[in-house]
Amino acid sequence: MKHVGTGLGLTAQEKADLVAFLRTLTDSTFITDSRFQNPF
Repeated sequence: MKHVGTGLGLTAQEKADLVAFLRTLTDSTFITDSRFQNPF
C-alpha cells in the first residue's frame, strides 16, 4: 500500500514552534540533573 500525504501545511513560525516544543522533550540537562534521579 502506497502512503500518500499532503503534509501538515504549517507556516514557518508553526514549524519553529513545533521544533522548540519537541526540544523541550529531549532536554539532556534536565534528564541528567541529579536532583531528579531515582530516590530509591
